[in-house]
Amino acid sequence: MTPLETRWGFLVPWCAWVRTRIAYNWSVREEEVWASPHRRLEVELPTRRDASTDRESGKKEVHYQDFHIFEIHFRKIRETLGLLAAVAHVDQKALRYLLENHCGVKLGKEGEEVFEEEIPVRFFLSVRDGKHGKEHIEELTEDLVLFCGTDQRVNPSPEFNNALKMIAELRTSGIRGVAIEIPVRVWFLDFEAEILEMEGAVESLEAISKAEQVIKESWENYERSSDKRIMGMKCTFVLEPMVADLSGFIITSELGALVEKIMQENVWFSHLSLAMYVERERMIDERAAKIILGSLMTQVFDSSRRSDSLANTTYCSNQRWRKNRPLQLGTIHLDCESTILPLEFEAMCSAMVLNQITRNVSMALAVEADDPITSARWWEWLAYAFFSDRARACSTLESLALIYIGSMSAADVEAFSAVLASGHPEEHLSGSPRGLVDEQDAVLKAGASIQWRFNKQGRPRRGFRALQFDSEIPFVRTFSDDGKSEWVDVLIPGYGRCKVTRADLVFNSSSAACCGSGGVTSNSTYQTRRACMIF
Repeated sequence: MTPLETRWGFLVPWCAWVRTRIAYNWSVREEEVWASPHRRLEVELPTRRDASTDRESGKKEVHYQDFHIFEIHFRKIRETLGLLAAVAHVDQKALRYLLENHCGVKLGKEGEEVFEEEIPVRFFLSVRDGKHGKEHIEELTEDLVLFCGTDQRVNPSPEFNNALKMIAELRTSGIRGVAIEIPVRVWFLDFEAEILEMEGAVESLEAISKAEQVIKESWENYERSSDKRIMGMKCTFVLEPMVADLSGFIITSELGALVEKIMQENVWFSHLSLAMYVERERMIDERAAKIILGSLMTQVFDSSRRSDSLANTTYCSNQRWRKNRPLQLGTIHLDCESTILPLEFEAMCSAMVLNQITRNVSMALAVEADDPITSARWWEWLAYAFFSDRARACSTLESLALIYIGSMSAADVEAFSAVLASGHPEEHLSGSPRGLVDEQDAVLKAGASIQWRFNKQGRPRRGFRALQFDSEIPFVRTFSDDGKSEWVDVLIPGYGRCKVTRADLVFNSSSAACCGSGGVTSNSTYQTRRACMIF
């Protein structure tokens, strides 16, 4: 026997519980690797249904497990993961030995590119439907509460307590009481869109949100009624904001309603992915498509920062929370296909320049190399959204990754630089004349008539009904203003260039001022299989 086997052999029987359920992988999406450049421990939770195949008919049958048996198995898996986290706290070499030799996890060898000296113990819990999934959404809520709620503290098995005590005795430090927080992220998979209708995605995200609320309340009650002294070693799974990939869904009114609901309910995300592809087959009305995209963008890149005190849960210890103070979206990723219309890209960037929701943005840009006009136009708007004076003053963005860039021509660089050099970028982008009045931010009154479709001369096109909204819109930017015309050129967040009447604009309002980060500050470097720019 090796020294590691002798020292840690008492945990070998525990490892059997997670042998087929844990893996150490890179994210399948490169933008997630940029946001968190490490492999991660992914865990597939058990389901309450077992699938078996009939030998004669070959049909797959699903049967419901006895709840008591399922609960025992579920707790054993949770406790095994807790013990592995405790081992990591004591001896990283022991963790590597147990994962590789007894949990079936491939870690790589020393000297290989994928080898890490220290394995970060943060578990990603996969949420799946179909083959491995939660066929009844209420089970998802119950299972997350069972995993991260107070059950882990009030109902530990005697075997778990004994194993934890043995791990504590192997510590070299003489400190008696140790509280170990184990971060857990729910992982809403990107390929679920292939097997889930939008209704299923709504139900799954609502189930996760409900679990967060129940977990928060249960811990608050526990803290009020329990002795907080730490005796010995304690391991606690702590929920972090989820990872949700909705890029399998195209932009429809249903997706817009889903994102609006979860954002307004203050659900927080470590990572959120969306595909910027508007469903046009069902939305022949261009006006309807503009409203849906604009509403989605103003939710994802809201100009108003939401208080973390209203979040479903604190997600981590108060000390860590106060130190980091994350925003509602840890990282937002947008897949931008070449099918995006110029007006849609413009509308998207007009919202991003006022972002108060995230500090980290990644974008996959699929610009057609044989369309230099559109390519230059994209780079102009990207310069405005992320690097203009207005972006530095009004956006919380600090890190930006532009990935899958096929090429950036000299014309693209020139277009990008021209916006940065312009003292009046809104006029430059719109090709409109210099105004007699400097650009200003205003509030657009509720019910105002908004002209949004223009001809090459910049005049409203006939046949396109004006936009109107029931609520006022803040941070509407005026430009090319002569100070007296009835209609004024404006940039409306999420909707791009528009015209509104001067009477519908309120200047010098008491609305909240911009609160920017001062500009993109990240100087990280990261290589992908294709071109990538990190700012």
